[in-house]
Amino acid sequence: PLDTPILISKPEWMALPFNQIQTKTILDLKIINTDPVRWHPDISSFICSFLRNLKSSDTEDGLHGRDDALLNIIKQISRLESDRNSISDATELGTHLDAYLFYGSYPPLVCVEEKRFSSQLHESMDDLTKKFVLLPHYDKVNNVVGLAIAGDKVSFGLLGSSGFVMQSAKTFDLTKLEDRVACIQAAVNVGRWASYV
Repeated sequence: PLDTPILISKPEWMALPFNQIQTKTILDLKIINTDPVRWHPDISSFICSFLRNLKSSDTEDGLHGRDDALLNIIKQISRLESDRNSISDATELGTHLDAYLFYGSYPPLVCVEEKRFSSQLHESMDDLTKKFVLLPHYDKVNNVVGLAIAGDKVSFGLLGSSGFVMQSAKTFDLTKLEDRVACIQAAVNVGRWASYV
């Protein structure tokens, strides 16, 4: 759980398309709060963007804007860098991750695999397992985070010598507002973990 809620910009919050009941639901979870003067400027816009759950099209590429907002929450907290393979067919051929977060010249700490439809979540998890290579560089880290995304399903799990560990996976349904907020909390916690690795 988060010790204190993440403060987001009041004007950005007011621009979100939520009714009073939805707003109360979000604020009652005590993960996000608003402040007219103080807020976390680095992640406020990414949180608001992710809460909207907008996709630019009904394709895998159409998920990138929303998914990048989630990755940017992790990045802003951890100071990881990101890379997205958006120019190669190698992601479909099973050789490269769709996206990943890393420090400098080190291998990824957060590996991401995306699929177009929610029904493809297990395929996304399987692809993470196939594409992840446990390099000697990971000798001080037992696991890295695997982020399997399929349509409106997002699953956080661990990647290591056993592949994507289902027992440790937490899955969120982004069609549900409460799950979007909980997914943000998971992203914040991953960012905190990565900042200490």
